[in-house]
Order: sequence, then structure tokens, then C-alpha cells
Amino acid sequence: MRGKTNYVLHWSNTGDPSLIDMLAIAQSEGRVRLYNTMAEPLPDLDAIVGSCGDSARAYCCGPAGMLEAFERAVASWPEERKHVERFAAPNLARSQNAAPFPVVLARSKKEAVVQPEVGLLRTLEAMNADVSVSCGGGICGACRTRWLEGPPVHRDRVLSQQERESNVIVCVAECAVPRLVLDL
Repeated sequence: MRGKTNYVLHWSNTGDPSLIDMLAIAQSEGRVRLYNTMAEPLPDLDAIVGSCGDSARAYCCGPAGMLEAFERAVASWPEERKHVERFAAPNLARSQNAAPFPVVLARSKKEAVVQPEVGLLRTLEAMNADVSVSCGGGICGACRTRWLEGPPVHRDRVLSQQERESNVIVCVAECAVPRLVLDL
């Protein structure tokens, strides 16, 4: 017996979506709404979001224009109820006032100085730190690492404010001096 699911997937695509066979059961149960933007207008994100209850969570991935519309539609929602995943990492300009800072790996006791032109991720890689990386642009969360002392300068688009109190996305992070201690 199947458990009751509580979601609706809105999938917008130019033409027929890929993996349609994987959606067949959910679509037959009314859990999937497909939008072919070659044959119909873009989905009304304000209406979709407006139809959600006060405890709903909304997730969106896709091109920049759609994500911007989604972020406007959920702007008043609490951070923990909304999530955006980007297809491509944004180009992050290096902070103008970035200064070198020491990074300490608490478990291995390794320490190095992060130069702004090198960045935290490349410094960690040079230290042979065990950090998984996927996007390298602060959008996927693969390099999430607990920080113990800092605070870090968060430049990611993944972590909520609450998560930032103990985690950092090291591929794009900097430090607000005097040093950054990571749980590595």
C-alpha cells in the first residue's frame, strides 16, 4: 500500500519534458502539472505559490528568469519554507576589501593563510582537506562544512540564516577575520 504523499510538482518545459515515464504514476495521481511553454503561457508562479498553505515548502530550480519570479512570489515566506537551486552558479566578484586570513582545520591541526586571489576552497585543496565539491559556485551545498570559529563571510545561495550559524559553503566563503576554524 502506498503512503499518502503531500506535494504537487509543477514542471515547465519548452516542448515535452524528459523523463516523462518516471512521472507517469505521480501524474496519474494528480501530483504533477506539466507546462509546455511552446503551446501555453509560462506558469503563473504567484498563483501557484498563492495556492499553497501556510506551512507549505516550495522548491524551485531552473533558469534565472524563472528563479527571480519565484523569489518574488515567495519573498514574504520564512527562509526555511523556500529553496532555490540554480542550474549555473552566478559569477561572484571578489570582495574589494578581502584580506588574507588564517584557516585552521581543527581535527587535523593544519593551518594556512588564505590569500584573496587564491580563495578558501583552493587553499583547502592545497591542504588536502577532505571537502566534497560539485558546483564551485555556492549553489549546490556539496562543500557544506561546520565552522567552529570565525565568523565566515557567507556568499552562497544555499544556506538559511539559521544554518549559517554553524555551517559554511567553503567554495565561495571568505572570513571576517581574525581567523576561520573549520571542523575538518
